Amino acid sequence: MNMKSVVVKNITFIVAMIAIILVLSGCGAEAGSSEDHDGENARADWPEKLVFTPIPLEDQQELTNRYEPFAAYLEELLDMPVEIYPATNYAAAVEAMRNGHTDLGYFGPFAYVHAESRANAEAFSGGIPAPGDEPVYESYFITLKDSGIESIEDLEGESFVWADPTSASGHLFPKAHLVNELGIEVDQIDDMFSEVAFSGNHEASVLSVLNEDVNAAAVYDVTYNMILRENADHPNIDNLVIFEKTNPIPLPPYTVRGDLPESFKDEIKDAFYNAVNVPELQEFLEDTGHGGGYVEVSDEDFEVVRKTAEGLGMAPEELLD
Repeated sequence: MNMKSVVVKNITFIVAMIAIILVLSGCGAEAGSSEDHDGENARADWPEKLVFTPIPLEDQQELTNRYEPFAAYLEELLDMPVEIYPATNYAAAVEAMRNGHTDLGYFGPFAYVHAESRANAEAFSGGIPAPGDEPVYESYFITLKDSGIESIEDLEGESFVWADPTSASGHLFPKAHLVNELGIEVDQIDDMFSEVAFSGNHEASVLSVLNEDVNAAAVYDVTYNMILRENADHPNIDNLVIFEKTNPIPLPPYTVRGDLPESFKDEIKDAFYNAVNVPELQEFLEDTGHGGGYVEVSDEDFEVVRKTAEGLGMAPEELLD
């Protein structure tokens, strides 16, 4: 082979290699561009901020203060502003989600059933008191030691407060409990009390009993224990007693608005499920009764709630009346 042939072959080889390198580089750049493009677009349909409405268990300002640490956690993780939008009651919370004013909602079980049908709410998580706990809770019937009330049979003729019309632990489950245990019709329950009213939230119900404004109330167990801690210096705190408990109730679920982008909902869910591993959130989790973190729940877990509503003669649209 002469020198000219060798040179031509080498040049041809080099040109071919350069062409291959350019093609591969182009593909790599294209792939990289596609990846970058996808990365940029992954959040393109996300909202500009996340609006969170906590369950209306207490005063609105106290709710806002209580959930600020979790809002800060979500802000950092999602890289967007998080606004706490406390509602005055369950009806307002459901309507806020229905109208697109709230993206993330924390509902009582009955309010969730209504929110699922009216506002396209999707249940995904519930907070447990300690690791390994079942995702359920109870309603407590409470009074003061010297009230003369020792059992639900003693409630006749006494003053009483429910928390909110659609509250599972503050109204509907304890009312169903009275129906089942006392053997009377649901529409006769309120007639057995000398006075009956809705306090608006569980904190107000507990304080109404502590302040001797009413003789008894039905409240969420987590809120009851929280109020005990926060009102340790109340003159009646040592006189507060639980005289009856309901059967287990599904945990109040955290929900997302169903029409939100799936990628956004997935990020929110992951944030909840991983919260128990974040040291900065431990005080917040304990303070809200969720020291065990957040576990996965689904709509199926709330069939017992729907059946209880049916037992009370209530359709979903009536749950917030």
